[in-house]
Amino acid sequence: MDPDVAYAQLQSRLAHAWRPDLLTSREPRVVIMMPSFSMAPALLAHYAERIPALEQRDLYSVLLLANPSLRVVYLSVRRIPEYLVDYVVSLVPSLDLADVHRRLALITVDDASPPSLAAKLLDRPDLLARVRDFVGSDPAMIEPWNVTQAERDVAIALGIPLHGSHPRLLALGSKSGSRRTFAQAGVPHPAGANSVTCPADIVQAAITLRRTDPQLSALVVKLDNSAAGDGNVVVDLRGLPTSGTPAERAALESRLLALPDWYVPALEAEGAIAEALIQGDDYRSPSVQLTVTPDGDTEVLSTHDQILGGESGQVYEGCRFPADEAYAGQIAEYGLRIGRQLASKGVIGRFGVDFATVRQGAGWESYALEINLRKGGTTHPFGTAQLLLHGEYDARAGTYRDDSGQPRYYVSTDNLLDPRWRTMDPQEVIRRVDQAGLAWDPSRRTGVAVHMLGCLPIDGRFGFTAFGATRAEAEDLYAAVPPTLA
Repeated sequence: MDPDVAYAQLQSRLAHAWRPDLLTSREPRVVIMMPSFSMAPALLAHYAERIPALEQRDLYSVLLLANPSLRVVYLSVRRIPEYLVDYVVSLVPSLDLADVHRRLALITVDDASPPSLAAKLLDRPDLLARVRDFVGSDPAMIEPWNVTQAERDVAIALGIPLHGSHPRLLALGSKSGSRRTFAQAGVPHPAGANSVTCPADIVQAAITLRRTDPQLSALVVKLDNSAAGDGNVVVDLRGLPTSGTPAERAALESRLLALPDWYVPALEAEGAIAEALIQGDDYRSPSVQLTVTPDGDTEVLSTHDQILGGESGQVYEGCRFPADEAYAGQIAEYGLRIGRQLASKGVIGRFGVDFATVRQGAGWESYALEINLRKGGTTHPFGTAQLLLHGEYDARAGTYRDDSGQPRYYVSTDNLLDPRWRTMDPQEVIRRVDQAGLAWDPSRRTGVAVHMLGCLPIDGRFGFTAFGATRAEAEDLYAAVPPTLA
């Protein structure tokens, strides 16, 4: 059977397997977590060593088992240590550890080489058979990180629908696809150019932009299929010869000689965009997380203020939730327009939209930057919050309240890093956070939950989310964690 026909037949069963009452329904169902990082080769090579640890961010899904009718399959490239499962279960005292282990199947290919988890699973019919045996006849769905042909083919091989879009829609989440969608949705976005494939194209984009805005201070070039800002390069435009003069082009060409050695081949292989770098007073980098349900409804799940760093200042390092109320409603409205545009093209599942927001007088102006047609760095902290707090985000007001009506906030990171921690036992991190009185307290519904501990032996990195009853409390808890490891 043609793969697209087989996939369409599978996806017709998604609505029943998904259902909006997933967390409360008493109908037996199975959720299959497949954190398969299917990326462009340049990006995959950059993250390859850390992928087993990045997979662990989705372990919050173990908390789904608070619903006694649910079962969970967790697929991974490396074995998940039992103590990590036990730690997640400990966040909800009412969960019975033995019962959780009965309803949880940890299935690993035990192979951390660069190909994606989905690609490896296609070569392991024995593991696919274990998944099918565990699921049995219960309704089931696969929760992927993103959907490429490999994830589609795993779904077909299992006979289980994916909570995600058809892989032919993946280009909508590229940088070029994002800019086209923003224009179609009527959402403000930076001036710039698509179809950039060589340094000469960057030069021409800069010349064109400077003709319109001679005072433009910087240009940002983004690889079309990059993620987390790692494919972004900022080109300084200050101090150049006057726009339109013969010396301008030569000066720009000279500046591009500073591009990293790996960047030009990646640029030529996958293409990029070049756009004006948004700058202004009180610059912020918020994002909106949305979902399109299998029923076709578009919903705003959350807004975050992203924490960016790295040499370019463009690399995602963490987030604050919710985004500032001063502009949260604005970006939620823009996000909803973009989401509805994507839904009209057949997009299903979770995705995010990144913005640049700057203060303009007494107000704020926001510019859409890119669509992440996949899960991302804000997915797991918000997923953890939902399964611990069972709250609701008010997109118009920009506020979040738990199921008892109390406001809640968090600050989260995947990038607390110190090379000296590479020799630290990951369980020691859990102990020290607890001994410092910072650990998650289910009675107060505040405290710190750690994640990605598997990255410690790789480069001394791990992540955590600090929950507070106020923004200030969340910030204080966040700041208190690093000293516990000194």
